[in-house]
Amino acid sequence: MKSLYSFLRVLENRAVHNDLVRHREIIRALTINQIRMSRFLKSLDVKNARLSRLVIILTIVAVIAGTVQAIAAVIQICLMLSHQ
Repeated sequence: MKSLYSFLRVLENRAVHNDLVRHREIIRALTINQIRMSRFLKSLDVKNARLSRLVIILTIVAVIAGTVQAIAAVIQICLMLSHQ
């Protein structure tokens, strides 16, 4: 990744006086930017997947906790009614 970045910097800062070669330099720069963007998007996708799994796990834990609270409340109400 560092080598692509440094090569891109060279392409950006170097003057190309030959019109026959200039388009190649532009294509190289575009290709490098495309490679960098695809790598960035892949890493972002991995982070997104990890975060999605975490959100799903937390949702399941919240549903279980809510269910336990509801059951505990019903049991408590039943116990209060049976003692009257």
